[in-house]
Amino acid sequence: MDLSKRPIQYLYDPHNPDNRFAYAEHILEFVVVDQFLSDLKLLWTLIMSENTLLCGQHEMMPQTTHDEASQLGYVRSLRRLITSQLTPGHKLVYDARISKEIEKDLGRPAKHRNEVKPYLEKDGYHQMWSAMLRTTQELMWNAVYRCVDRQAGELNSKFQQFKKIQGPGSLTIDPDFTIPPYSDRVDNHTQPGGYHSEIAEDDVTAGAAYEQSIHVYMMGGMGRFNDDVGKMLGHYVEWKYPDFRPLKILDIGCSVGHSTLPYTELYPEAEIHAIDLGAPLVRYGHARARSMGKAIHFSQQNAESTNFEDESFDLIVSHIMIHETSTKALTNILKECRRLLKPGGLTVHLEMLPFSKKTPLQQYLTDWDSVNNHEPFIGKMNDLDMNEVLRDSGFSEDERFVEFVPIGFDQPDKGSLDYTHLIGTERHIFGAQKAG
Repeated sequence: MDLSKRPIQYLYDPHNPDNRFAYAEHILEFVVVDQFLSDLKLLWTLIMSENTLLCGQHEMMPQTTHDEASQLGYVRSLRRLITSQLTPGHKLVYDARISKEIEKDLGRPAKHRNEVKPYLEKDGYHQMWSAMLRTTQELMWNAVYRCVDRQAGELNSKFQQFKKIQGPGSLTIDPDFTIPPYSDRVDNHTQPGGYHSEIAEDDVTAGAAYEQSIHVYMMGGMGRFNDDVGKMLGHYVEWKYPDFRPLKILDIGCSVGHSTLPYTELYPEAEIHAIDLGAPLVRYGHARARSMGKAIHFSQQNAESTNFEDESFDLIVSHIMIHETSTKALTNILKECRRLLKPGGLTVHLEMLPFSKKTPLQQYLTDWDSVNNHEPFIGKMNDLDMNEVLRDSGFSEDERFVEFVPIGFDQPDKGSLDYTHLIGTERHIFGAQKAG
């Protein structure tokens, strides 16, 4: 077939006629035009144009060699190519071919991601995209651990040095802690060994690897210190409750504390605690916070049942963490939040948009991560009505709230707070204010 006579829609850069990655709408196959081989040099230039990770530096941050930075930059740019240019191509495939097949077989349009799944999984374009995205994730971890493993001894020694410093903040590790099955049985985000595996006593390498991976996975979209999600939720609380001044704050599922630290600036008078299941994460987070002069009290705890006393906190938050838990654990976590809140206190959680706000195709592409990125609860969590989950956790109708908040919003006296560089256009924010 003579492709030169077929209309072509460019996926990579519609404003660049020299870009030869193209999608032929009429034959509905991913194709490259005749000049593809000569344009490999162009692709290489595009991929390597971001070969430096613009990470915020602190004393615990793994340091990259020239080759390691190039490898990490390559993976990040390749991921950007896939997510920003190839992922949208699914809409063309779906509208032009798959939706017609579904309507022919079912007599109606698809209503659920599971109706889309069998058609999409046999499609060549999707297979190509899926293989590329999964391979990119594996390349990312290979690159990250190449860097982290090289300096594992040095990172663990630095942790010991910060551990001996008197303040700010604190660290508590439970020697008898049991990782719950929903986390123990899966390597979250395909991170080798998950968030809790250790290669040495007082190990921090899983935490160091996690921080470095976020810069690659989010393609720099969470800010130099990976803290923009924390900033966004903190600014939301400040914007929505301008007279609310919490004196004691808890971040649950804090990982290495990148979303926790913004609260030290938003509420400098507050005592801030942060908990996570993974000991390497909170160890690294503790040393990281101390290296940055931030007072955070880290502890290894299960958010389903903590050792804090009743009515301990004014504000309890989480940042894109809920989908990492099981549905049973989620209800337990929210019940624990209610127990820990002081009267008048707030619990506020930020998550991705639920499936009720997405098309069946969008649902399926989100649920792809359940199997392919080792996030088995992401589909089930996105099916939940958080208003019902909050109700079942003991919060009354007057206490609980569920909102869909634009990523950019205005705050009195501070002007526009624009987080549109984060993926998506709005966020799912839910929680409750305990009656006081």
